[in-house]
Amino acid sequence: MPKAQEVKRVADSIKIDTCSLSSEELRQLVLKITQGGHRSKLFLRRMVLLWDSLRAGQTNKVARFTRQNKDPAFAKLMSAISDSVSKGELGTASITIFLAAGFAYQNTLDYYLDLRSYLDRFR
Repeated sequence: MPKAQEVKRVADSIKIDTCSLSSEELRQLVLKITQGGHRSKLFLRRMVLLWDSLRAGQTNKVARFTRQNKDPAFAKLMSAISDSVSKGELGTASITIFLAAGFAYQNTLDYYLDLRSYLDRFR
């Protein structure tokens, strides 16, 4: 199968449900999970591993991550991701993971240092 057809086949199979978690609900969950940013780097590592696993088609890691943590906020996030994966909505799961990682990154000192550096380019 030519690469263009293969990409189209994969793209056509991705369903995106933007209503699994609202943006604000996701932001609040991440804030609770990272305890106001104090645990952002650990959370970011987990989200990168999870995102890479989904991209590689290893959906079993979603279930493993869900079982690993008893935090109610983390369980709610993982439940939303797991529901998307079980419905075959890998696009939704990937976007949720990506947004969660972005919200966590915004709670780190690295984010503010990078932002300051970026803004300095406009001076």
